[in-house]
This record gives sequence, C-alpha cells and structure tokens, in this order.
Amino acid sequence: MKNFSCILVVGSSGQIGTALMLESRSRGMQTVGIDLRDNPWEASLTDLKMDFLDYIPHEKDHPTDLIFLATEPSAQRLEKNPSINSKNYRDFDHAAELTKNYQMRLIIISSRELFGLSPHEVSLYQAQKLYEQQKKDFETRLFEMGKQGYKTGILRVPIAFAGYDTDLERLPRLVPRWCANIIKGEEILIEKDKEIELILVEKVAKMLVNLLIRERGSFLKEIRGAKISLKALADLIRSVAKDNQNKKNEADDMLRLGIKKTLAALF
Repeated sequence: MKNFSCILVVGSSGQIGTALMLESRSRGMQTVGIDLRDNPWEASLTDLKMDFLDYIPHEKDHPTDLIFLATEPSAQRLEKNPSINSKNYRDFDHAAELTKNYQMRLIIISSRELFGLSPHEVSLYQAQKLYEQQKKDFETRLFEMGKQGYKTGILRVPIAFAGYDTDLERLPRLVPRWCANIIKGEEILIEKDKEIELILVEKVAKMLVNLLIRERGSFLKEIRGAKISLKALADLIRSVAKDNQNKKNEADDMLRLGIKKTLAALF
C-alpha cells in the first residue's frame, strides 16, 4: 500500500475501531491502534494504550490518515456526565491540531440519522442533546478545515451493529429502555410505523478502507443499511428473551445475535 505510511485509529478498542483495525490489517495496510483501554476482543489491536492527548507522532514516520473514533457512543452516558463530553472535545481538538501540524487527513464516522448529506443541512440542524451537538460541532469543524485547505473525511452511517458490541445503548436512542423491560416480560408501547436503519459494522469498515485507498483528498460519503420497523425489532428482542428466560445474564449476547441474524436476512 504505497500511498500510506501509516493509518492511526484513535479509539481502536470500540466496535467500529475493532472492525476497522481487522479490515485494514487484512489488506496489508500499516495500521496503529490507540486507546485508553485494551481491546476486549483482540489484544493486538491496541498498539498504544495511552491517553490520546499525550500522543505525538514521530517526525519521520507519522500517519497519513488519522481516523478519530474516540467519542462516547452512549448518548445517555454523555447526558449524565458532561465531563465525558468535555474530554471528547479536547481529544477532537488535539486530533485537529495534529492533522494540521503533520499534514495528515482527519476522518470521522458520523450519524446519518441526524443530518442530511450536505454541510448546509448540518448547519440548519437544531441539536437537542449533547450527543447531537457534538456530532454537529465535529462535522462543522471538518468543513471549516476543508475550506482552509486541509484534508478531511466524513463517512455517514446508520446505526452500526456487530459482535464487537456489548453496550445495548448503541441501539437507537429509543431502544435501550425497551430492552430491560422486554427481558423482564413487561409490556411496552411501540410506534408501529417508525423505522430505523441498521448496518453491519464490518460493512462500514470495508467501505472506509475502500475510501482511504480510492480517495486521496477530502471526501463526504454516506453508506446505507437495512430498514427494520421498531415493532419488528421489539418482537425480535421479545422472542429472544422468551427463549432464554433462565439466562438473564446472557441478555447482551442474545440481543446481539438476534440483530445480526435479522440483518443477515434483510441483506
């Protein structure tokens, strides 16, 4: 891969980070993963276990692409603990400065369910929560950097899911509160006509690696997933929970398996 000296994945122990590290390395690309924690699925994917704010690349061998995934994935935890939000912003500021100083391309994966594809639609979006405001601010910063001549990349994705996920709150913001209720056997109210869009995280990783190879300048792309109604998703959770009534501690694994099987059928 002669176009790359190195790809730095900031947040390599998360769901998308794990899939991205595996995909890029399977293609022979030099990829370095950095995270505060060890990767729970594959230890070798966290090369640098450190606070990203302390990271400075080597002068002679620094990354050509910095993929910034170091943000809190749970909207609920972000709302409850604003200090997490402040840390996310400081990390993003550090990423922006590094990419400017070392002539790297700064890339994020953002939420297609929040915005339209154009920068103008992002600017018009009225953020209601910290999670939404953070996504909007980061995208806006990248658009501004692009105007200044710096290379940036944004890949818009729907809700990504895969086996590299142990956090039920990564489901849409409406779904987490269902999970505990359904597993307990309680009745819930569903918006029958509302749909969400899910995508396998491996597909997101493959798309991003393709973009890294094909697009050497700035890019703004989106990837589509498979639609499923909230009612169908609730029925799926309910059926899985019912079949495993005596295994409550395995609820996370059950739900992930159900989601993956549903997506496999839809695709």
